[in-house]
Amino acid sequence: MYKLEVGRRLRVAIEAIGETQAEVARELHVSPTKLGNWLRGDHYPGHWFIKCFCDRYGVSTEWIMRGIVSEGTSGLAKAIWRADQASQAER
Repeated sequence: MYKLEVGRRLRVAIEAIGETQAEVARELHVSPTKLGNWLRGDHYPGHWFIKCFCDRYGVSTEWIMRGIVSEGTSGLAKAIWRADQASQAER
């Protein structure tokens, strides 16, 4: 379950950023297949990838890993969180 949630939040963040999965994979030096496995929740991404992803795109590690948006969270992360909450409510 945890792998699925982390993958879902990564996917939501990538969509909000407006880059393709291939672009993100190339930027962060991972294979598109490996990134796809993480986004589907087949495997859990390592902490180093999550740190690099969050640093590169300005997304909170707390949100990616735990789904938590805190007071100091960047505007982008808050916008992604709101979009994610709205899509969850539609289900």
